[in-house]
Amino acid sequence: MFGTTHAFSRAGRATIRRAAGREWPIAGAVVPPAVAVAIGAMAGLSDASSAWLGLGVAVVGQTAWAAASALSTGAVRRMVALAMTVNLVLGLVLVALKVLLTH
Repeated sequence: MFGTTHAFSRAGRATIRRAAGREWPIAGAVVPPAVAVAIGAMAGLSDASSAWLGLGVAVVGQTAWAAASALSTGAVRRMVALAMTVNLVLGLVLVALKVLLTH
């Protein structure tokens, strides 16, 4: 209908595959919080407590990824600390919003 050729759709799939490969860490970032929530549930925590556990793991993970990213660029120690601090503050803002909006 749109006049696409087989070669174009093949190039489109290859482009999508490359992009998905580069962006995989974003999808993978959900695994540790999800595992934490599952462990919390198996340990008998309430749904709310398991969710808080998952959120805590997500904030720690976000901060760790910021450090890893800054270190991979060769950033000096001060910039690594700044990246970690900014990401920790953003995570804590999310925690504060969750508290304010759910209570």
